[in-house]
Amino acid sequence: MEASALGSGRTVRLAELFAAVSLATDLADDSPFESALGDALTSLELARLAGLRGEELTDVYYLAFLYHLGCTAAADSQAKVGGGDDVSSRRWFSEADYTDRGQLLRLAATRVAREWGPIVRAQAVAGLLTAPKGFMADSFAAICEVGARLGERLG
Repeated sequence: MEASALGSGRTVRLAELFAAVSLATDLADDSPFESALGDALTSLELARLAGLRGEELTDVYYLAFLYHLGCTAAADSQAKVGGGDDVSSRRWFSEADYTDRGQLLRLAATRVAREWGPIVRAQAVAGLLTAPKGFMADSFAAICEVGARLGERLG
């Protein structure tokens, strides 16, 4: 699948475009270089092991990237729970149980405290305590919406 034509007569495959953009998502998430690409390749291997073939594998590859492309869609709410820093918030809370507000409070209090002082820690805890019920579900919905809209536009 080709994404666009370049002035030199050369075309860029959609896979190449997604791989390049994934490097930017790694920066946005403060993730190690090529993390999103690694997730896409891991997803492909799991799909192969599950017996998927052909076009289904292509879908898996692009869906893995689409998830990462929406990563900053909820930056505002992520910044509130990260003491003003949405990038660190995404990194810190990447493996959290978002249904456990106590765990989220502990993460905000301990992780923010290690990197910043008590004022920012208090802001992060206050952000979690005052966040509306379901704010994480809304964040995930925003991330998914960005991926879905981009997927629609790219066909």
